[in-house]
Amino acid sequence: MKKIIPILTLTIVALFLGGCSNQEKLQSNLDLQSKCSAKAKDFLDNYKETNPPGYNGYYSYENHYNSKSDKCYILIRGYSPDSLKNILFDAYENKDIAECEAYSSGNSMMNFCGYPGSSEKYDLDKFNNFIKQYMEN
Repeated sequence: MKKIIPILTLTIVALFLGGCSNQEKLQSNLDLQSKCSAKAKDFLDNYKETNPPGYNGYYSYENHYNSKSDKCYILIRGYSPDSLKNILFDAYENKDIAECEAYSSGNSMMNFCGYPGSSEKYDLDKFNNFIKQYMEN
């Protein structure tokens, strides 16, 4: 019976230490998310300053720290009365990953979506499906 107590004690200590490790991981993840959020805001401010005002300053953005890739992504949306522009960036590397522009033409909407350096073109639905791998964990 005396041998069971040390094993039980070691098990409890191991579980406790494992809990501390998870707490530290959670805090680290929160810190990385916060850093990503700050970087994304700075990125958007710089983007608006360095790009032509074709969208009259109407921009929104969504950022996401992706723990799988250890990267910060920002999806910028520019709005104008007759168009919408979506661009996904790696905010840390200032790298354009994919973009999609949609223009109204009469009663229909025309999409021009693609990847930088690629001639492949696709629609807004495919763009939205493609960016999920970056914007979700």
